[in-house]
Amino acid sequence: MRTPKSPKRRHFSKEEKCVILSEYFDHKCSMIEVANKHGIHPVTLAQWKRQMSDRDPKMKHIQAETIAKTRREKEELEKRNQRQEDEIRHLKKLVADLALDKEILNEAVKVLKKSDTKKKRK
Repeated sequence: MRTPKSPKRRHFSKEEKCVILSEYFDHKCSMIEVANKHGIHPVTLAQWKRQMSDRDPKMKHIQAETIAKTRREKEELEKRNQRQEDEIRHLKKLVADLALDKEILNEAVKVLKKSDTKKKRK
């Protein structure tokens, strides 16, 4: 009986690994998406990441930049979220005020209609 032949191992140069990892670090895709795109296992990609960061100071620098960029983006999103929540609170208050004004005006219209009908009867 023949066993299925396993695919040949592919070898990537350091530069190729850096290019592939940069797609992940630049947040273009998730690690799984990058791995699938290049036909490698996500664990292999994670190993490359660990190996590169341990050996290559440039990769540590890229990781540090990526972390800093992610933090800045998170802070900006939190500020934007806070502004939007403030705007929503303000708009809800306006809607409540307008609903109250409408109710008051409807009551005023009812009172005026009643007084008009009373005047017409006299």
